[in-house]
Amino acid sequence: MTTCWACDTELRPEWKFCVQCGVPVENPEGEAPARDWRAQLSPLATFGLIFGCIGAAIVITGIVIVLFVT
Repeated sequence: MTTCWACDTELRPEWKFCVQCGVPVENPEGEAPARDWRAQLSPLATFGLIFGCIGAAIVITGIVIVLFVT
């Protein structure tokens, strides 16, 4: 069985698209396309995304508390 080039999910031969991430199994020319952006993130970018999401969650939580407590 082959695996998806983008997310390494096992693929069945009859599938034209990956059921996990939705990318085409292969191009019409028969060659696999380049890996998607998730596989190309640097550790610093991953760190920024994680802590950016945590910061946004803290701000949203603060706004909700202010709106419902006052």
